[in-house]
Amino acid sequence: RLRWDSVVAVNPGIYEVVLQSEDNEMKARQELVALNRENYVVIRCGVEAQEGQSYPQELIVFPHSDPKKLTGSAAPRRAHASLLAAMVASMAMASQWFLGA
Repeated sequence: RLRWDSVVAVNPGIYEVVLQSEDNEMKARQELVALNRENYVVIRCGVEAQEGQSYPQELIVFPHSDPKKLTGSAAPRRAHASLLAAMVASMAMASQWFLGA
């Protein structure tokens, strides 16, 4: 599991980052193309307001890298599910912490 406000290193490759609720309902999905020696940020945004306007939960990945720049064995490979599960769990926990649930 990843902790709130954490930093992780990933190998070059194409990743699918998924935000899921505690009952495994998919809230958002975004592709992350990770190049060697590049930094990325994944931001979870949106809120289910108790009062006032709600905003849908979304994932923002920045920057967007060109998959054609992947070289060697990283090019055709997709992310390992356990890494994504850890990222999703972290985002879900962060969501609950942020919303005070």
